[in-house]
Amino acid sequence: MMPKHSWRQLKDLENAIGIIPFVRNLSELGISASINTVDTSQYINRIRKFDFDMIVHGFYPGITPGTELRNFWSSASADSDAGQNLSGIKLESLDRIINKAIEAKTREELILYTRAIDRIVLWHFAVIPQWYLPYWPMVYRPGLKHPELAPPFENGLSTWWREF
Repeated sequence: MMPKHSWRQLKDLENAIGIIPFVRNLSELGISASINTVDTSQYINRIRKFDFDMIVHGFYPGITPGTELRNFWSSASADSDAGQNLSGIKLESLDRIINKAIEAKTREELILYTRAIDRIVLWHFAVIPQWYLPYWPMVYRPGLKHPELAPPFENGLSTWWREF
């Protein structure tokens, strides 16, 4: 008998393009999964109570990771209704490494600790990376202008202008 899992997300199936192939791939691994849609208030309440098997969620840390690491991955955040640790991962070792990353004195230390966090989170299947875009997909009106080179690590909208 295959294990059954359900996939819950927002009512508009905005991520269905990525989820449907993932569910198909789970089936090939012997995992029976289904996609269930819920309304927004139900979605929010289920998130707060960790009443889901899997969800699609984006993580948007700052350019240099800092205290938001606690919100994403700490045990305290997993126990909080307002926390962003949606995976519910709770590990003392992870909490210690998060603190070391936040207290890092050099860029090299920060890179070392954030890579360790990444390995732990992936190893415990707290997240399954789904997709990544190395650019900002944007649609804009004719007449809007922008510099040839965008600022690094942002979409650069603050540097755009309109020619009349």
